[in-house]
Amino acid sequence: MKKYLQDSTMERSHLFFVLTIILFWFSNYIYVPTFTLYLEHVQFSTLTIGILLASYGISQVLLRFPLGVWASRYPKFQIMFFRSSFIFAFFSSFLLIVSNSFTSVFLARFMIGISASMWVMVTVLYATFFSTKHLAKAMGFVQFLTITTQLVCMSMTGYMVHYFGWKIPFILALMSTIAGLYCMMQIQFPPVTKTQKGSLKALIERILHHRDTWRSGVISLLGHALLFITIFGYSIPYATTLGVGEQAMIWVVLSFFLPHSLGAFVLMRFDLSLKQRSRILIGCFVSIAFAFILLASTTSLWIFYVAHIVIGGALGPVFPLTLAGAIETVEPDIKMGAMGLFQSFYAFGIVLGPLLASVFLRGEQYESVFVFCFVLALVALLILIMRSFRRERI
Repeated sequence: MKKYLQDSTMERSHLFFVLTIILFWFSNYIYVPTFTLYLEHVQFSTLTIGILLASYGISQVLLRFPLGVWASRYPKFQIMFFRSSFIFAFFSSFLLIVSNSFTSVFLARFMIGISASMWVMVTVLYATFFSTKHLAKAMGFVQFLTITTQLVCMSMTGYMVHYFGWKIPFILALMSTIAGLYCMMQIQFPPVTKTQKGSLKALIERILHHRDTWRSGVISLLGHALLFITIFGYSIPYATTLGVGEQAMIWVVLSFFLPHSLGAFVLMRFDLSLKQRSRILIGCFVSIAFAFILLASTTSLWIFYVAHIVIGGALGPVFPLTLAGAIETVEPDIKMGAMGLFQSFYAFGIVLGPLLASVFLRGEQYESVFVFCFVLALVALLILIMRSFRRERI
């Protein structure tokens, strides 16, 4: 990506930024693959597990937009917020290491949600290293880094737990927060754009005025709901009912994340028109809906893998396309606020997805969960088709 940087002097800072992003998501996701199984091991109920999984998104729903607005209003706080993400992640990991009570786990997940809320700052600050015309490529690369880190975490965690016990992922998460804070201190950020003078109310109104931010947010919300219901929620527990053991979980992870990573990687290689982006998104959700029909209609392990390949690959382009679409047409001084609005909106999917899925789940009968996912994919598809139809009429 260095050839797309605004200035060659940014190369060293860009390298440390890349490392920071990797460590940022490592601290968030290293324990996710086995977290639901850990909660079952601690003997929490199905509904309690749903609440704990959803708590990660609650803090993001509450904080992402206010943080974005505050960072737009007072740019000097942007970097400070970014640094605080690793501090919250540190204390979250520490709590998970020392306690497994409901209160401790809930607070830990709430704090890691606060850490994840700082992704608002990360994405917009990273975008400042690139010109506007390369924004989609930059967001594609950010998503590629995110997915690759998730893939590493999902691949190694099962083995680590098998050999070293349930607590080792939390210890690794804590160590990564320290390394991440060090890498971030090495970054020299480009000057931030100062916000135009005016009242806070006027600033918020300017942010809320951008329809593309809302439109992208709805699709991302539905996509994140599907992501956190499946591979970050119930896919691995469901795989165990099909006979997949702990050491074979890597194949579940790879079946989802390799095509997921490939989808984001291929996307960042091209400059796409608005119509092409719309068609890609429609195609993605058609594929996702079909995959959930397969999952809901059979208990075949091979169908399980094929469906996860399709879902992972189709969600790959969804997130960077909506991420770029959320701020592409937004004025530079309020990009942080618009990104906060967008990310707060899709955080509802992180919260409501697992929570509603837990309501539909009855014992180990996962078919109803996949039917629910099919409905979500269908809603996204209908929205995209209607939006595409309106644009073609204009």
